[in-house]
Amino acid sequence: MVRDILALPSVQASRPEVAAAAQHLDNPVRWVHTFEQGAGASRLLRGFDVVLTSGIGWPDSDRDLMLLVEDLASARVSGVVLELGSRFRRAPQAMTKGLAAKGIPLIVLHREAAFIDITEAAHRQILAQQLDALDARDEVHTVFTTLALQGSPPDFVVAQVSRMLRCPVVLEDLSHTVVSFAQRDLSLQDLLNDWETRSRRAVTSNGLSPQLLRTVVAGPEDWLITPVAARGSRWGRLIAFPGPSHSAGRSLVLEQAAVALSLSRAAYPEDRQWKRLVDRRPVESLLARKWIDVDDLAAQWRAGGIDLDRATFMSCIVSVFGIDHGQVSADDRLLEIALTNIAARGLTARGAVTSSPNHPSVLVLVAVSGHGQPTEPAGRTQPVFDIAEPLRAALPPGYDVRLVAGEASDRIETLVESLTDTLAVATGLGRFGTHSQDMSGTATTASGHRLGPLLRELSGTATLSDFIERTVGPLIDHDVQMNSELVPTLRAYLRSPGNRSTAANELRIARSVLYQRIATIEQLIHAKLDDGETQAALQAALLAHDANKQSPQHD
Repeated sequence: MVRDILALPSVQASRPEVAAAAQHLDNPVRWVHTFEQGAGASRLLRGFDVVLTSGIGWPDSDRDLMLLVEDLASARVSGVVLELGSRFRRAPQAMTKGLAAKGIPLIVLHREAAFIDITEAAHRQILAQQLDALDARDEVHTVFTTLALQGSPPDFVVAQVSRMLRCPVVLEDLSHTVVSFAQRDLSLQDLLNDWETRSRRAVTSNGLSPQLLRTVVAGPEDWLITPVAARGSRWGRLIAFPGPSHSAGRSLVLEQAAVALSLSRAAYPEDRQWKRLVDRRPVESLLARKWIDVDDLAAQWRAGGIDLDRATFMSCIVSVFGIDHGQVSADDRLLEIALTNIAARGLTARGAVTSSPNHPSVLVLVAVSGHGQPTEPAGRTQPVFDIAEPLRAALPPGYDVRLVAGEASDRIETLVESLTDTLAVATGLGRFGTHSQDMSGTATTASGHRLGPLLRELSGTATLSDFIERTVGPLIDHDVQMNSELVPTLRAYLRSPGNRSTAANELRIARSVLYQRIATIEQLIHAKLDDGETQAALQAALLAHDANKQSPQHD
């Protein structure tokens, strides 16, 4: 760059001053030449040169000086260094204005300069930079070739681009929906707010076609944009925000990353990886608390294609149970089935597979409807409950699903509350409300189960912790010290209070063993299990214990 030449000690010793086009000091430099002629630049120079001159051969008239400027511009000169004193005491005004208009920096030297020292130092620097660029290009090529060959996911590729370019990077599909992003030091709101409008404005700026075919710097934010495309197919755009220069060139880095993404899409044309990222990221970010305030969360949802101004949200948790296995983990295949079936009912769907410590994975779904959809609670819930049958059909014999739907909400902050409460209820039901006799075809709403969310609100408080320790603490301690199973036994008993045969069958133990465990439990808690108030207190204590383990301080 011209600014690198300007920074050379041999140039600085001559008291340089930028007289024109200071904003173009980042012009690239291929070579440095001494050029005293007043004409012939377009014939003798090869482009991207910095010209050193005393002006001795320059013409006198403004008209001829402007012709010289045109000649230098046609030769694609990157900059002009003029030594004052031999011919000019100050830079000619016509030359200054002309070079400024062409975006060619004019640097004047107020002291005599040894041009040979400047050219030697500049050429050493240029050659060193070229070697660095070769090494950097080799590294970039190696990294993204490796990522392409090993099939790295798009979000990892995007993260690597952001690391190399040291700037935020966004991958979007053709409809300007954000597929993945790396925010770097930018806030989520600054990165993603009003994304679709900003992206459309950039892609169509300066007469560009939305069917972008080459890498360009475009839009009011000076985004570097390259298409993700191969073999005539186009999938989206990779966008880098402004950032520092890269030895290999920012465009080359972005293009190599786009090639890696394109090869993955071309190799697996039916791959739904991009769609899965769009579907999952909003819910995963919500659950993982990857946001500072709800405006951050809203920016992510909007960038993912959700119109929050017209949205009504319905959260739903799907748990999987086996007759002989209790609750088991849900998987990505079930998530795809759930999202597809919600979408088939005219709703937008987002979801993720998630788990908390010591709990099997569940499906966390958010169905989004716009204006004109049912407003009654039953009408809102029914499309969510309708997916139970397709999910059940996808499971092996002996397995079923339980759905817990949260309260409908029309604001992102109430969605957070609803989803948190619904997850707490589903977790509680998984521990207390299901066994082989009552699990089939279960669908319920979180509003019918108020105790779990209440206890979750109180989780971590000294009062609740004391209640847990006094009520079930002795059983937990006994299990830890003696490697016993009193707490699981108590859970099974409370699922079928009064029916000890059912509890024994669920635990797969003999009734005599169950009786021994019950006797030990009653001895430790100093109460009889057949007392209704005792059962209520024990169930509340276990729910509170679960809520404590789910709270952020236990994550």
